[in-house]
Amino acid sequence: MCEARGLFSPSKERSDTLRQRIKGTPKGLYISCIYFVCIFIYVCTYLKYMNQETIQLMSYVKTSKYRQKVLKILLEKDFMTPKDIAENVDLRLNHISMTLGELKNKKLVNCVNEDMKRGRFYKITELGKKIINWFGDKNE
Repeated sequence: MCEARGLFSPSKERSDTLRQRIKGTPKGLYISCIYFVCIFIYVCTYLKYMNQETIQLMSYVKTSKYRQKVLKILLEKDFMTPKDIAENVDLRLNHISMTLGELKNKKLVNCVNEDMKRGRFYKITELGKKIINWFGDKNE
């Protein structure tokens, strides 16, 4: 912590030494170092504020290809019925219905017309978007 404090508020002597180091460093390397530090700070901040519930939900989705497929297809389209989802992800309707129920209980998807017996539409929630976007293309 002392080193970081000294780096951000250097004395005259330290400031001169820092300028000499920067002058001798190729510009691209210097920019790369700044970029790396910015990314590092962002990742540390992100992990610090990521709560335990979010981590558990990520693990929950990660353990099931069905959950991942359903969330990905709902991310691409606004509203879908279980039948539409089943046709798009090439899974059986009973598996999709069960998966949607699980995801709904975890607040990752919403049913927008609960009162309907048939033809229910499902939509991904903001939390669901956050979770599935975390995976990106890692699972493909």
